[in-house]
Amino acid sequence: MFDTTKFRKVMDESGLTKAELARLYGVSRQSLYAWCDTAPRQHTLAERAEKYTAGLLAGMARGLLPFSGGLTVAKRAMLLASMAKHLHQLTAPK
Repeated sequence: MFDTTKFRKVMDESGLTKAELARLYGVSRQSLYAWCDTAPRQHTLAERAEKYTAGLLAGMARGLLPFSGGLTVAKRAMLLASMAKHLHQLTAPK
């Protein structure tokens, strides 16, 4: 079940911009802000958001997020692309 408290922790402590998070989750920034109060209405979207949130929290627990300072724009983009790939694998059919 989607946990708004965990999602807010990702929003507040991951170090990712709202635009970056929106791209990772595949939604608009407005959707992100709505999710701070209520879970996504569409069941499959809520499931995906729950798994992505868990993945990002795991990255935070392992010290992968927030990113260390001094990253170039290109390096940050590369890390985000890699993160998106790994998050997508959480929801890919097995």
